[in-house]
Amino acid sequence: QIADSEQVAALAGILRELLKEGGGKKTCVQIAEQALELISQSGISAFCGGTKACGLAAPRKQEILSMIFRYRG
Repeated sequence: QIADSEQVAALAGILRELLKEGGGKKTCVQIAEQALELISQSGISAFCGGTKACGLAAPRKQEILSMIFRYRG
């Protein structure tokens, strides 16, 4: 369950970046894990267009997956 608007903003940034690069033949789980790996390496600012992440909260895997499932549905 999404706790606050900062997570919603982070999910929007993640979706924006995922749409730029495309999913190709990756599964939803692989896409979510790739997003989480990037967050762990570079921080949530990796999905902010290179700017510092102001007011963003990193979402959990299940929230990223829910977003992907709803988008693809």
